[in-house]
Amino acid sequence: MPTQKDMSVAEPLSVASLPEQLILPLQQHIGQNADPIVSRGDRVLKGQMVAKAPAYVSAPIHAPTSGTIREIGPMPVPHPSGLTAPCLVIEPDGKDEWIELKPVADYTQLDPISLRNRIREAGIVGLGGAAFPSAVKLNPGPSRKIHTLVINGAECEPYITCDQTLMSERADQVVQGIQIAMHALGVERCWIAIEDSMPTAHEGLSQAIAQCGDTKIEIKVVPTIYPTGGEKQLLKVLTGQEVPSNGLPSEIGVVCHNPGTIVAMYRAIAFGEPLISRIVTITGQGIASPRNIEALFGTPIAHLVAEAGGYQKGVERLIMGGPMMGFALHTDELPIVKATNCILAGQAGEIADPGHADPCIRCGACADACPADLLPQQLYWYSKSREFERAQDEYNLFDCIECGCCSYVCPSHIPLVQYYRFAKTEIRNAEVEKRKAEHAKERHDFRLERLEREQQEKAEAMRRKKEEIARKKADANKAASSDKPEQDAIAAAVARSEARKAEKAKQRAGTRTDNNAANDAKQAAIAAAKARAKANTEGSDSAKSQAEAAKQAAIEAAKKRAQQQAQPSASDKSADDARKSAIEAAKARAQAKQSANQRDSAGASNKQNAIEAAKQRALAKQSSAQEAPEGESKATDPKQAAIAAAKARALAKQQGEAANTAAESQAGDDPKKAAIEAAKKRALEKQSKASETDTNEEKPVDPKKAAIEAAKQRALAKQSGSNTASDDAPANSKQAAIEAAKTRALAKQQDNGDEASEPSSATDPKQAAIEAAKQRALARARDKSQQGSDDS
Repeated sequence: MPTQKDMSVAEPLSVASLPEQLILPLQQHIGQNADPIVSRGDRVLKGQMVAKAPAYVSAPIHAPTSGTIREIGPMPVPHPSGLTAPCLVIEPDGKDEWIELKPVADYTQLDPISLRNRIREAGIVGLGGAAFPSAVKLNPGPSRKIHTLVINGAECEPYITCDQTLMSERADQVVQGIQIAMHALGVERCWIAIEDSMPTAHEGLSQAIAQCGDTKIEIKVVPTIYPTGGEKQLLKVLTGQEVPSNGLPSEIGVVCHNPGTIVAMYRAIAFGEPLISRIVTITGQGIASPRNIEALFGTPIAHLVAEAGGYQKGVERLIMGGPMMGFALHTDELPIVKATNCILAGQAGEIADPGHADPCIRCGACADACPADLLPQQLYWYSKSREFERAQDEYNLFDCIECGCCSYVCPSHIPLVQYYRFAKTEIRNAEVEKRKAEHAKERHDFRLERLEREQQEKAEAMRRKKEEIARKKADANKAASSDKPEQDAIAAAVARSEARKAEKAKQRAGTRTDNNAANDAKQAAIAAAKARAKANTEGSDSAKSQAEAAKQAAIEAAKKRAQQQAQPSASDKSADDARKSAIEAAKARAQAKQSANQRDSAGASNKQNAIEAAKQRALAKQSSAQEAPEGESKATDPKQAAIAAAKARALAKQQGEAANTAAESQAGDDPKKAAIEAAKKRALEKQSKASETDTNEEKPVDPKKAAIEAAKQRALAKQSGSNTASDDAPANSKQAAIEAAKTRALAKQQDNGDEASEPSSATDPKQAAIEAAKQRALARARDKSQQGSDDS
């Protein structure tokens, strides 16, 4: 293959003019994209950093000239895919105003770390085409001993002469850059590899080496055979050693740099300039005046073609790079970047058209032409089917130098290199994502550990704080107890006082509760009495008159008692007065009973008669209850008072029997009514006797007997109601006799109860129960004999 280098070296190196705008892609190197640190509308100076490197394998980007940031966004970039990428657009102001530069007068005073940092901040990458960050290559690591620095000047690809021009016209800068790199690496020697077809470069470098007097730098001439300029191939030619598969030259103690990269290092240290331009070869039969031009990054390709005289007629293809490793461009409005070393404009027939790709015929020509001794056919199959792991592990994909020999000799015109580049990119992206995931996991684990550690520290601090508080409290209690021992006694006394107060309050609350309960019962009894009184008041006018008569009798008795109380008397007189009071009360009750009997004989209803009689008895009981306490308070002999009361009851009984006889004579021929009336009268008499006895006796009333008496009264009232209702219906004499017997039995039981209540309150309850049983047995015997006489 003809080299076609003569057409571009015929003209001297020139500097491109300032274009109307500069387009700076943020991805101009291997590694992560640079992050912009400017905004739209900002004014920037020449050499100012506009995008920083976010990772170790990355590089910052600087403004090639002064101007204004007009746009930040996706723009078309020079890439085989033809896609867009994030870019910065700078509109130059024509002033070309630099930032403040910080050159280093003596680089030997800087340690390797400082040199590498300056080179990193300058954004320097490999300008041979790979664009790998140079600071990374200057730091091979402590485990690898570097002894040789190789400057790869073997520019073997046809048409490209940018490195040859640089070594010919700026040989002194190349040598001084080599010395800086050797100091940063600490190597023993440096070899400059140039092709045997570069006599002017050889001559210029020899003079520069002689002037600096550095014997560690040597020039090595290699044959002009493509692809001798490949890194691994060149090292094998120079050292006779082969770089291991998937390995780096540093593994055999060698670091390789491009001449343009070495000059950029020199300018970054000696002048403080960042990497903002490079030498580009504008060549091909389609260019009017092929040459090498130093151009600012971001300059449109069309602008450089115009600097080289423009296009010739018949240009068919525009290629960035050489005819072997370059790629076609779809427009000349794309900018040049750090990896752009050549712009080739080819006419028809100058560069073979690959044409349409046909299926692989398995001829093996690609394997014969491969300088790395790989199997391009297998790499093609696995890359196309996206089996990247097999392509990488089994067939050493990354050993491919992308020289393009396989694509050049392929009879089927298959773009093999493009498939290999695609596979490499995908594998790198997957590794980046894997590293990100691992890093995220490490950060997550570290965060969990940190949180757990902080929690433990907080718990420990809290524990210590509690212990300190407890200790201080104990000390305070100890000091208080030692200083004031009487406080314990005071506290105990206060506690006892509070306990006593609480006990008293509890007792008062219980007393109030008992009183309230008694009051509630009393109020209920009063309400019931009021209700009964209200019901009684609804009787006939005759009942009211009789009630008034009883009331007047009670009033008279009360007046007499008042007169007796007003006159001073001895104990005998008090007893006589008590007897007289009892007699008067008995007379009043007898009068009430006679009035009731007369009312019954007049033909009033039995129910109303019973109601009126009950009212009279209630009034009589109230009168006797009022008389009895007064008489008893004055009486000195209770026995005499009881005898007087018994005599009064006997008199009342006689009067009642006389009244009953009169009532029976008035009752007519109805035997049933006569028997019922007789039983009612006897029951009323017994009830009156019981009330008088209870009133006159001095002993306290037994609650049990009072309840029995109340039950008897209710039974009598019910019987009176039922008898009244049955008076209207006809009945035979046998039923009348039965009712009379029941009434007599109730009266006898009441008599027995009255007699049992006369003994003192000190009587044994058991004896009282026995006596009551005897009385009930006698009553039953009398009832049977009475029933037999009634039946006869």
